[in-house]
Amino acid sequence: MQSKNFFLLHRTGGYPLDNFHGYLFKKLRKKTEQVYTPHFPGINNQNFETWNKVMLGYEDFISQRTIFITHSISSSFIYKFLAVNRIKVNGIISVAGYLDPGNIGQEWHHLYQSIWPSDEQLTWCINNVLNRYQVYSNNDKYFPIKSLENFTKQTKSEGILIKNKGHFISDSKDKDYSLPEVIDILNSFTRLTLQLYLFPCQF
Repeated sequence: MQSKNFFLLHRTGGYPLDNFHGYLFKKLRKKTEQVYTPHFPGINNQNFETWNKVMLGYEDFISQRTIFITHSISSSFIYKFLAVNRIKVNGIISVAGYLDPGNIGQEWHHLYQSIWPSDEQLTWCINNVLNRYQVYSNNDKYFPIKSLENFTKQTKSEGILIKNKGHFISDSKDKDYSLPEVIDILNSFTRLTLQLYLFPCQF
């Protein structure tokens, strides 16, 4: 049986290993070399077309054994990307995913509107992505909890609330920002599903 591979997708203006991604990268690389960290165009060139082009460069590595771990806008993006390109994967773990403007000012809306998936695209992913989770917090300054809960409902994901984590952005002094709850989710795959041929032991 083949083991899973992983993609870590960053937020708007982010970098491949910022925030909790550095922690997850280290944890996952202890078990497999197949951990991919795409770097998407920043604010000046953020739209579905540019991000889609980046991900298509990894298409040969994406399969039904792939798990995406996404942050913020990349949580919306991955649903649209998979549906548009008709790519089936094993799982999506979204962190602070959203499908509405939340508390973001009107001047930023152009960054997100082309990335949000349609209802039809969401339905396609619901039918073709086996495991779907949304990790969110009660004090996200960008998105009220209702927006985060709506994402959970619209994607028919299992919601996991972690209190007082904000938008899951690390303080500049916190070089080892951790998110062990994501590792717990991955370990639950091994306990609860036969489809996840991850590793013979937990992380």
